[in-house]
Amino acid sequence: MMYVRTRVQERLDQGAYFFDYGKFIFQCSEECPWMFFFEECGAPVGKSVCSLCQKAIGAEKYNVLIARDPPQLRIPIPEAFKKIDEYIKKENEAACLGYHTVKNTNESCLGDKPNHLDRPVSFRFIHFLTHGLLHFLHDRNYLTDDDLKKHLKLPTATHFQDHFEKDYDLLCQSSIDHSSCYIWLYKLLNHLVGDQFIEKGQLNANENVIRIENLIEKNLIFKHIDSIENEIAEYKQTYATFIQKQQSLESFIDEIFEDEQRYPLLNFFNVTTFHTSNP
Repeated sequence: MMYVRTRVQERLDQGAYFFDYGKFIFQCSEECPWMFFFEECGAPVGKSVCSLCQKAIGAEKYNVLIARDPPQLRIPIPEAFKKIDEYIKKENEAACLGYHTVKNTNESCLGDKPNHLDRPVSFRFIHFLTHGLLHFLHDRNYLTDDDLKKHLKLPTATHFQDHFEKDYDLLCQSSIDHSSCYIWLYKLLNHLVGDQFIEKGQLNANENVIRIENLIEKNLIFKHIDSIENEIAEYKQTYATFIQKQQSLESFIDEIFEDEQRYPLLNFFNVTTFHTSNP
C-alpha cells in the first residue's frame, strides 16, 4: 500500500491525471483491504489477481470494473490516502510473526522504504536478505509448498525467489557499478557476520524488527554506502592479486610435477648437500 500511495502521489505531482474518472484508487472489496491503481490516465484498463484473497481484480474493459461479489471499490484519491494511512498505522502496531511481504514483485521499486529507515537501499538490502533466506528454506524443503500456500498465503511457489531476484536487480540499479554490485553485497554479508550484529531474541514484534533493521542500517549500510566504488575496486584488486599468486603457485607445482617425471631423483638432489673438492 505504501507503494500505491507513493506512486499515485508522484503522478498527482506530475499532473498525470487528465480526467476526473481517472482520479481514483481501487480496493479489492470491503472484505479485503488490498488497494491498487492504474497507470496512464488512471482509469481501469487491465486485469490481475489480488495478492491477498486471490480474487480477480481490475477491468473487464476500459473504465469498467470486473463485476463480482463482493464488488471492487472505486475510492477518490484523498479518501483512499486516509484509508492507506490508517491501514499502515494499524499494521505497524500489530505484532509481526515472521517477516516477509506478500505483494507482487512488479510493485517493488527503488523508492520503497518504511518510515523508520533513512535510505531506500537499506530497506532493499534487508528485503533482499530476508527473501533470500526464505527462498533457501523453501528450496531445502524446510518450508514446503503447502506452508507457502496455506500458512503464508503466498500467490505462487516461486514468491521468495521472485522477490530475491527483483531485489537484486533493484540493488544493481541503485549501485554505481551495476555489473559489480554483487561484490558490494558480498562485502556487506561478510561484515554482517560480525559480533556487533548479534542480537538475542525473535523478530516476533514490530519493535524487534525495527530495532534490528535500524542496527543494520546504522552499522552496516551507513558505514559502507559511500564507499561502494572503493570497496568494489579494492576487492577486484585483492582478487586479481590472489589469482596471480594462485596461478604462479599452480605453475610452480606443475613444473615440479613435470620435472619429477623426467628426473625421478630431482627431489633427492634438492634436499641433499654435496661436498666437492677439486681433483
